[in-house]
Amino acid sequence: MSRIFNGAPYVMRHLFPTLFFLLAALWLPAQTWTLSWSDEFNGSTIDNSKWDYDLGTGAAQGLWGWGNGELQYYTDDTDNADVVNGELVITARQENFAGSNYTSARMVTRNKFSQTYGKWEARMDLPTGQGIWPAFWMLRENNPWPGEIDIMEVVGHLPGNCYGTAHWGEIGNVQSSGGVITSPDWTTDFHTYTVEWWPDHIRWSVDDQVYFELDRTQVTPANPWLFAEDYHMLLNVAVGGSWPGSPDASTVFPQEMRVDWVRVYEHVPEPQPVTFRVDLSQESLGSGDQVYVTGSFDGWAGSQHALQNQGNGIWTTTLELPQGLHEYKFTINGWSGSQEWFTPGDEGTLTGYGDNDTDVNRYVDVGWQGLQTDVDCFSSPEGCPGSGGEGCTDSDASNYSIAATVDDGSCTYDVTFRVDLSEEDAVGQTAYLNGGFNGWCGDCNPMFDPEGDGIWERTVALPAGSHEYKFTTEAWSGLVEEFALGTPCTNSTYDGPTVYTNRVVEVVSSPVDLEAVCFNSCEACEPDVVEYQAVTFRVQMPDPSLDAVVEVNGQEYAMAEAMWGARETTVSVPGGQAFSYRFGTPAGVLGVAWETVPSGCNTSGMRSTTVNGAVSMGLVCFGECTACQGCADPFASNFDPLADPNSSADQCAGLAEAGCTYPSATNYNQTAQWDNGSCVFTGTNPDCPDNNGDGLIGVGDVLILLSAFGNFCD
Repeated sequence: MSRIFNGAPYVMRHLFPTLFFLLAALWLPAQTWTLSWSDEFNGSTIDNSKWDYDLGTGAAQGLWGWGNGELQYYTDDTDNADVVNGELVITARQENFAGSNYTSARMVTRNKFSQTYGKWEARMDLPTGQGIWPAFWMLRENNPWPGEIDIMEVVGHLPGNCYGTAHWGEIGNVQSSGGVITSPDWTTDFHTYTVEWWPDHIRWSVDDQVYFELDRTQVTPANPWLFAEDYHMLLNVAVGGSWPGSPDASTVFPQEMRVDWVRVYEHVPEPQPVTFRVDLSQESLGSGDQVYVTGSFDGWAGSQHALQNQGNGIWTTTLELPQGLHEYKFTINGWSGSQEWFTPGDEGTLTGYGDNDTDVNRYVDVGWQGLQTDVDCFSSPEGCPGSGGEGCTDSDASNYSIAATVDDGSCTYDVTFRVDLSEEDAVGQTAYLNGGFNGWCGDCNPMFDPEGDGIWERTVALPAGSHEYKFTTEAWSGLVEEFALGTPCTNSTYDGPTVYTNRVVEVVSSPVDLEAVCFNSCEACEPDVVEYQAVTFRVQMPDPSLDAVVEVNGQEYAMAEAMWGARETTVSVPGGQAFSYRFGTPAGVLGVAWETVPSGCNTSGMRSTTVNGAVSMGLVCFGECTACQGCADPFASNFDPLADPNSSADQCAGLAEAGCTYPSATNYNQTAQWDNGSCVFTGTNPDCPDNNGDGLIGVGDVLILLSAFGNFCD
C-alpha cells in the first residue's frame, strides 16, 4: 500500500520502473521453519493481544486517503472486522460515516508483534469489484516509511493479477521492485499468499508457486536496503485510490476479505560447511602426530575432529556447524599434546575471563553460507612466514593446493563418464574407459555399475582441454565402440590413411558430470516401454466376515466383496515382468496380518507370477496355493461354489433336495438346494438366462454359471 509521508506526496503507481517480472512459476525449494507467531481465528472475537487497528482516513497522520487517495474510513467496529466461523472477516461497506462514503478495517500487529526475516503467509479468500483493493503487507516497526513489503495486493478490476512488491530507499529517492502472478481469478477461492524474507533476498509465492524474487545485489549502495530490521503486518481492504480507481455502478457491496489463518515462521538455521585450515609448517611434527580442531561446537573435546594433511604443512577438515558464533583452537595430539596460545586482543580471537584464568580462542561466525577459515600459522593470527609456493590455485580443481600462491598450470578437474550397456549382450563383462589420457591402455580405468542397472561409471581427473575417449568391455577383448565419421559427439584424428573417430569431452575450469549414453551412441538409451495389464486377484478368507487386502509389488490394495463371500480387486501390473503379491487382513492397531505363503507357491516369502495380458487370477484360499477344500459337488446338500474342484469327495454330504430354485417361477421351491429344470415362468426369466439353449433353465445352466465365476446374472 502506498502513501504520502510527512506531507511529501509520493504515490506508488505500481508500474515497477526499476524491475518488473511476469513469471508463471518457479521451483520453490523446501526450507526448515519454526512457527513464531500465528492467529488461527478459532475464537469468537478478534484477539486484541495480537491485533490493533488503524482508524480514520489517514488525515490524523498527515496522509489523506492513507497516501493513496483511498475513500474509506477505517473503523474498529465488528461490522467491518470480526471473527466468524473460524475466519477473520474484513468487510468493506458503502455507508456514510464521519464524512466518508465507505467504511472498512485496517488491522495491524504494530507494537504487538514484529520480526526480522522469516516466512510470512496467510490463507485468504479475496473480495472483488471495481475500486476494491485488498492487501496483506508489512511495514518497518521502529522507523518511518519507506521500507515496505507488499505480500499480496489485488485490485478489483484485475482479479486475475496478484502483485508482490518491495519499496526501499529514502524520501525523494524511493525504489520499487515487484512481480505479478496471473490466474483466471484470485477472488473465487482461498489461496495462500507467502513471502520468504532472508538477509540477502526476498521471495514471493502463491500456493507454493514462486513468481518473484528480489536479491540484495540488485540494490545499489545509493538506495539503502531497508530489509534488515523488524517489520509488522497489516491486513486491510481499501476502497478507491489512485491505483484501483473509484467504485462504480458495477461494484457490489458489501465486499469481504476472509482470512483463514495468518502464520509467521522463523528460519531454523541449517548447518553450514565450515572448512578449518591451519599451517603447521613451522612445527616439528612426527609421523604419528595428529592435528585436531576443537571448540564450543564439540564441548572442547580436544581430539574429536581430526584434520587431514594436505601437504606443505597445511591441515584441513570440514565440519557442518549451525549458524552463529563458535570459538575454537587447534591442537596437536589433543589436550595431551600441544595447543594454541594467543594474547588477548589478537586479531581473529575472542577473550573470555573466568574466575581464575583468561581464555583466548579463535572464532568463526557462521552465517547463511559455508565458509573457510584463513590459513593461519599454528598459534598465530597470521599466516606462516614463507608459506605459499607453486601449485594449483583453483578451488574447483581436484588437486587444489591451499598453500599455493602461484598457479603452476597443474590443475585437474573431476570428469565423471557414464555408459549404458543395458541394450548390449554384455552380461558378466566389465566396462572400461579408454582415452588419450590413459594411453588407450585397455584396462587402466575399469568402470563400475553401482546400481546394477547396466549403467557403468568412472570418475577421472583431467586437465582443462579436449580429450578423446571411448568405452569398451573386457579391456579391448570384448565390445569396442565404433563411430562413423562426423558423428556429433565425436572427433576424428587422421594418422596417415588411418582415421580414428572417438568420443570427445571438453574440460573447462570446473568438474564435468556427463549423462549416461547408450553404448556406441551419442544419445541415451531408449527406455523400455512397459505395458500395464489389469490383473484381478481373488481370495477366500478363512472367515467370510474378514476384510482382505492384497500387497502387489509392495503396494497395498483393499479388496471388495465378490460372489459367495470371496474377495477381489483389480490392479494394474507391468506386463511381461514378474511381480510378487500376498494376501492379508487388516488387524487394527497391529496393522495387517499377512498370510504365510505355502512352500508350493512361495518365492522369497511371496506369491509370484508373470502376465502378458489382462487376466483374472484363479481363486485361492488364504494361506494356501489352491482354492479352499470343500464340497465341489453342486448336487450335494453342502455344496460350496468356492471349493477347490479337486477337493476330496468325502467333503460332501448327501444329495440336496431338488426342485425349482428361481424365486420368479410360479413353482418356486424355497427348500430346494439345486434346480432340476422344473421351473415354470409366466414370462421371461428375470433371474438367469437359459445358458445352454435347451429350452429349460436347470442344472446345466447352473454349471455354466459356475464355470464363469465372477459374472452376475442380469
